[in-house]
Amino acid sequence: SSQDGSGQWQFEIKYPDWGRYLVRACDRDGGHCAAQIVYIDWPGWAGRASEQSGPGANALMLATDKANYQVGETAILQLPPASQGRALLSIENGSSILSQQWLQLDGKRETVEIPITGNMAPNVYVSVTLLQPHENKANDRPIRLYGVVPLLVSDPATHLKPELTVADEVRPETTMTVAVREASGKAMTYTLAVVDEGLLGLTNYKTPNLHGEFYQREALGVKTWDMFDEVIGAYGGALERLLALGGSDGALNNDANKERKRFPPVVRFIGPFQLEAGKKVTHDIALPPYVGAVRVMVIAGQQGAYGSSEKSVTVRQPVMVQTTLPRVLGPGEELQMPVSVFVLDNAIKTVELSAKVDAPLSIVGADKQTLSFDRTGDKLGFIRLKVGDRLGKTRVTVSAKAGKESAEQRIDIEVRAPNPASNVVQKKILQPGESWDTTLSPHGLAGSNVATLEASVVPALNLSDRLQYLVQYPHGCVEQTTSAAFPQIYLNKLLKLQPGEQQRVQQNVSAGIERLRQYQQSGGGFGYWPGANDWNSWSTSYVGHFLLEAQKAGYSVPANMLSSWKAFQKSRAQVWAPGNNDQALDQAYRLYTLALAGNAELGAMNRLREQTKLPNTARWLLAAAYSQAGLSDVAKALTANADLAVGKYEREGLTYGSELRDRAVLLESLVKLNDSFRAKDLADAIADELSGMGWYSTHSVAWSLLSLAHFVGDNAQGGFTLDYALAEQGFEQHKSDAPLLQLPLAIGDKATRVRVNNRGQKPLYLNLVNRGVPAAGSETAGSDSLALSVSFSDGAGNSIDPTRIRQGQDFRARVTVRNSALRELQNIALSQIVPGGWEIINTRTAAVAAPVEESAFDYRDVRDDRVHTYFNLKSGESRSFVLVFNAAYPGRYYLPGWHAEAMYDAKRYARNAGQWVEVVAE
Repeated sequence: SSQDGSGQWQFEIKYPDWGRYLVRACDRDGGHCAAQIVYIDWPGWAGRASEQSGPGANALMLATDKANYQVGETAILQLPPASQGRALLSIENGSSILSQQWLQLDGKRETVEIPITGNMAPNVYVSVTLLQPHENKANDRPIRLYGVVPLLVSDPATHLKPELTVADEVRPETTMTVAVREASGKAMTYTLAVVDEGLLGLTNYKTPNLHGEFYQREALGVKTWDMFDEVIGAYGGALERLLALGGSDGALNNDANKERKRFPPVVRFIGPFQLEAGKKVTHDIALPPYVGAVRVMVIAGQQGAYGSSEKSVTVRQPVMVQTTLPRVLGPGEELQMPVSVFVLDNAIKTVELSAKVDAPLSIVGADKQTLSFDRTGDKLGFIRLKVGDRLGKTRVTVSAKAGKESAEQRIDIEVRAPNPASNVVQKKILQPGESWDTTLSPHGLAGSNVATLEASVVPALNLSDRLQYLVQYPHGCVEQTTSAAFPQIYLNKLLKLQPGEQQRVQQNVSAGIERLRQYQQSGGGFGYWPGANDWNSWSTSYVGHFLLEAQKAGYSVPANMLSSWKAFQKSRAQVWAPGNNDQALDQAYRLYTLALAGNAELGAMNRLREQTKLPNTARWLLAAAYSQAGLSDVAKALTANADLAVGKYEREGLTYGSELRDRAVLLESLVKLNDSFRAKDLADAIADELSGMGWYSTHSVAWSLLSLAHFVGDNAQGGFTLDYALAEQGFEQHKSDAPLLQLPLAIGDKATRVRVNNRGQKPLYLNLVNRGVPAAGSETAGSDSLALSVSFSDGAGNSIDPTRIRQGQDFRARVTVRNSALRELQNIALSQIVPGGWEIINTRTAAVAAPVEESAFDYRDVRDDRVHTYFNLKSGESRSFVLVFNAAYPGRYYLPGWHAEAMYDAKRYARNAGQWVEVVAE
């Protein structure tokens, strides 16, 4: 290396394979350096750096004396040495230019003083544009150099310092006094929160830093450019490539929705309150029966100033009690409830332990016992509980008493059925003036029976049962998530909704839109499962169809969600190539949804129209796309000689198809083509199928309901009156302007007489639906096309008997499913509801004694009391899946049978019978 008289260093760098580089750099005496490649000696490529310049060739290196400043200080900006030219210094923030000045460079100016003012908070950017003479330059740098440096600024006037005064330790079920003041006596508006530390720890929740949020670092919002390259024609470098400034330093918080907890946590929020300058205010906050620690948080703000404070408070007393229960219980089960009693006072020698339970729980044996203590510590007691034959929420209350000291804990727990609900439906066509007198008999466990009277002037849809099936379907792929919400958009076209029902519908649809964001990929398509690596073609069109209709109905749909979906659909439509019938229908649906979105892809539509032997369903859907795009003549020509026949499905295929689904697609197309004459017969046929008790996939049911809603909405027919009576009570009269009316019936758990009178001028189609959950043990083993076997083993692989397992033992269930059909079965769901006394060990998040070896699966959904595993099976193929459990709670529980079924072809299934199992205490 060498140094010339101007203070520049020159380096020659040699690489054996790459040749020589000549580098020049300026010396900053330990400060920053600016380097420039001025010559490259590389075989096949040699030239001046000005001809092969990089993005940093025009960078001007700036430095400040400190990283952070307070208002009132002066920042010292150090410039690189320059003996000629002028520099434009500009102070800018996220939205505007605060000040500018020109600096004359004569070799003597090396620093610039910048006073720090309040309008610079939280940060500004100092940019310097150095302009050199066009002629007689003393260096070979560009005539224009640019640099920018941030100044981080803190304004004490924007800080509040709220202070909390509260006891370090309080007792449960007492009043906690919290005093609030501002350290410097400023006025402020504030809120108070008292939250369980355990709950906060689940998400590592931090007390909000409002000042940090409102005064976080801003991105530079001023764009800088010039025309020197064009005007002067000299080498100036590429300014736009030099800057890559970020914005906020804050992290995004994904606040996931949380379900209601069985153990109610301490969550108290009060405010806002106004605190006058120099004052102190006290608040009394009642604490529930809780033991542990809570965090007291205060958040304050006032005229652009913000602050927060926190304090952790221990909640305990001389005697404390804590119990644990399974996450759920089932009818007929028994368990020993462990209860821990803690004594923190040496003067306490005996504690009386007692329990109370609500129905359907009952206590077996004594409900009280006495525990003796010779020193502080804890002891364990057990209370035996039994579950009756009723479903619903129940409560367990455990108390410990020692003289004047007492403690109590309440736990809410759900008694759930291990079996799915089933329906019994009575049908009747009631002519004007006729009456119907029948008896409705409950067929399920007490507390599970729900009855609905459905009346309509069109063939009964069995709407109550079909909607219940969609909403409560246990699996959550993107298609089924969409199917649960899609028909609800149109419910008000089918039936009269009460205000509360309308609100629930709006919540359900909005929740469906939000949940679908988990399935969307960066390219705009939607995966079949959350986190999937590939998009699902038909489901992407289906989700987009739903989002468009939801937006049309007034629901809020994220703009970026739809825009990226449109771009994806457009790109896929353009590159589509002919294939089998499924692929033609898939493309037709894609084009239809683009037309609905106002982005019809006419070129792709024309190419599909030219295909020979276009499937009938695809033909009608493509015609609907042309009609939606305003080309009605083309739509009519396309369907001039088309009938309404649909093909038979041996498998659901790419489009999750069925004959019923295709009829619904045709009905949708006929509605769009304004062909109400042919649509009427098709709508009657679809309604007739839905009114029966036959099984249909979620996709077929959802498509049927949405197409019927479109048809009924365009051909409104309503206006009927009926009255009904339960038991020997008086009649209630109901009128409906919609074509369908649903009435919930309060029947209880006993057989009830139901009477209905048709007071209108039209025949009424009646469905009396009685939904209930059968008792445990009523299911039977069976199979068709699938075979299922289950074996249990301990951690060492030794076979064990699941009917009697030692408490605390970890064990495994290996489930093998085999496809005995002559074709591949797709989208198989393997489901297992777990006994209350067993805890599921999620092998994805918890360490196990030995690696779990099992077959590959597409997706696994682990919930509190059940596990769903999803996969495909080729003909003759078997797959084995392993679930790991812990025998946690002593008692006797019901283990429901394992169940595997093809989600879109339920006649392909396998299930085994359930059995009673025990967890035995050592």
